[in-house]
Amino acid sequence: MTGAWIKCLGIACTFVGSIYIYGRPSPFKARDDPEMIRRRFVSVFLTCLVAWIPLALDLHQKENQTPRLLEEALGLKFDGLVAACTLPLILTAILFFGPLIHKLVDGELHWPTTGKTFLQFARTFLVAPIAEEFCFRSCMIPLLLGRGTTVTTAVLCSPLLFGAAHLHHGWELKCQGYPAALIVQNIGLMFGYTTVFGWYAAFLFHRTGHLAGAILPHMFCNYMGFPNFHLIPEHPHMILLAISYLMGIFGFSMLLVPITDPNFYNRVSAII
Repeated sequence: MTGAWIKCLGIACTFVGSIYIYGRPSPFKARDDPEMIRRRFVSVFLTCLVAWIPLALDLHQKENQTPRLLEEALGLKFDGLVAACTLPLILTAILFFGPLIHKLVDGELHWPTTGKTFLQFARTFLVAPIAEEFCFRSCMIPLLLGRGTTVTTAVLCSPLLFGAAHLHHGWELKCQGYPAALIVQNIGLMFGYTTVFGWYAAFLFHRTGHLAGAILPHMFCNYMGFPNFHLIPEHPHMILLAISYLMGIFGFSMLLVPITDPNFYNRVSAII
């Protein structure tokens, strides 16, 4: 079991380390620099090419394991795909019902491409969600479960690696001249938010058995960002927003288990 965690740590370190192969961002080459984005695309692609190997080797050591089972473990399958692409996304939209209404009344509900270059859009809504969910969910969770880790431990603890993998943004903020207090505040919030989301994504992946079941909610959450709870008390539509936020949280809590019923997704692999 310890070996599986070491392998997961190796995947996380490889993922983060790969994006710094070409050097760290500086005030003259920030993370939004097109060249930097393209190079990081290559890096995470190469990471994804090797991240599944520890799981494949583990499966190879077991009797009667086939490439089909590897696809099942990674969540790369067509059976139940339509449900996996829709139901978790609907569930996530229900959770964000309050923030959606908030954006709507503030006139900030716009297409994800607004104000972004194509490379920035691709990074935020395509490459990052796909690569992160593949490495941190598809490659880690089946690896841990296959080595005897309980579902609860795998779902609750593996996202800590996901949250920690975002701490490197603090170095990027430092390179851009942000004060230390603001950097600590930002990375603390980012670690907390990404870890909580990681719990949710890991839960979705385990319950649906589909990588898509975690990727699409990830894309949606990247669009929504962190909810602006602190703006509600002084907002002119405070009551509407408060009710909307509460409705979303209540609806999500009531539907979380029913909507993620594995029977909807034809989940058959014992590994996930």
